[in-house]
Amino acid sequence: MLIVVFLLPTLASRAYGELRQPQKIKTFLWKSCKAALPTKASLVRRKLGTDSLCPICGREDESMEHLFLLCHGPKLVWSGSKFQWNKGEASGNLKSLKRCIYLKLDQVPRSEIIVEQRQFWQNCLVAVLIDDGHVKEEQLAGSINKYWLMQDQVRVVGRKKNTFVLEFNNPFDMNFMVEEGPWEVQNKLLVLDHWQPNVILDEYKVVSFPLWVEFWGFPLEYYSSYVAEHVGELVGEVVQVDFSDQGFRNLRYLKVRVNIDPSKPLLMGFYVLLDNGRAIWI
Repeated sequence: MLIVVFLLPTLASRAYGELRQPQKIKTFLWKSCKAALPTKASLVRRKLGTDSLCPICGREDESMEHLFLLCHGPKLVWSGSKFQWNKGEASGNLKSLKRCIYLKLDQVPRSEIIVEQRQFWQNCLVAVLIDDGHVKEEQLAGSINKYWLMQDQVRVVGRKKNTFVLEFNNPFDMNFMVEEGPWEVQNKLLVLDHWQPNVILDEYKVVSFPLWVEFWGFPLEYYSSYVAEHVGELVGEVVQVDFSDQGFRNLRYLKVRVNIDPSKPLLMGFYVLLDNGRAIWI
């Protein structure tokens, strides 16, 4: 939190109202952001005191730098962290101290920071609207939470044009959304996929997505998994065939789940030549 106070005071101030902490902690954070803590050095500077020495060590002026970094108490705390500095590095005004801490942040192994960030993003899906029309993020989140009966709330954490990132608290909801998609939002196709490391949102493109396709009009003897798979390959990569020759059968159409390439036109139909010489349109 201290790093946020020194490096990002604007961000920390904005988060003030969202903190679920006692009021005295929030007040302390706010004053830290504004460099308004009544240290002994600041009181002397404002002519509200005469003694600026630190009451803990009694050796140096009690400034914010000394209070949080240079006194022997804070030093013991920082010694167990990845951030180490000496008096020469942290001396001077608050601006130079911010720069010092910023440089120290660069010493943290990048892999540790990335791993920590990925723990959050692995609970997210990338959602793309296959449409040029605009949908507001609150409308998208509202539709998901209202109509799709998730076990927990889904939150839109960001977007880039018609590419959204959705955060899930429940892994069952997240897997359900991917496996049962694509979905429809305001008459627009919504394609979802799991977040993957090193994804750049500006470059994200939907290469393919699974879609159920129905083939109507076959003669009865053509209703089989073999025929369904072969005609499905005319549309795209076959993922699943929904047909069983056991018990009550669906004799209205063959149903196949295939991966569709959105950059290519959809197959509208085809002719099948029967063994009696008749050609039928499927």
